[in-house]
Amino acid sequence: MPRAGVHWSFVSTVSVYADYATPGLSAANTPLLPPPPSDVDGPGPDFRWYGECKVVIERLVRERVGEDRSFICRAGLIVGAEDSSNRFPYWMRRLACGGEVLTPGRPTDRAQFVDVEDLAGWLLHAGGTRLRVPGRRTAGWTRPGG
Repeated sequence: MPRAGVHWSFVSTVSVYADYATPGLSAANTPLLPPPPSDVDGPGPDFRWYGECKVVIERLVRERVGEDRSFICRAGLIVGAEDSSNRFPYWMRRLACGGEVLTPGRPTDRAQFVDVEDLAGWLLHAGGTRLRVPGRRTAGWTRPGG
């Protein structure tokens, strides 16, 4: 059990959501994935169970720290300096080249990006003000290219 007066800000992920297709859903009413099977002890090498494992960790934070002393931030794609995944810089460089670009998904698919420095500032604010809004998204949804 954490010390009295301690506040936790936990960075989770939008990967905990079970439904991305239904219009009008918000962080408050979007269903979550079920926990992973009992024999799963991590996301796996292919990250098959990533969202499901984060669901379990969120529950443990709420249970052990307390709803009144924890803030769960469900971030989208965190991008910025020193991003070793190269997923965001690659697309920016590719789009800057111009011409036709083959991308996964459909043009109407949504993606959520948040700058790591903006996220860090917001998390410091959350800790400093003891924010308690579980599941609040970190940035608005944006359409690719729009």
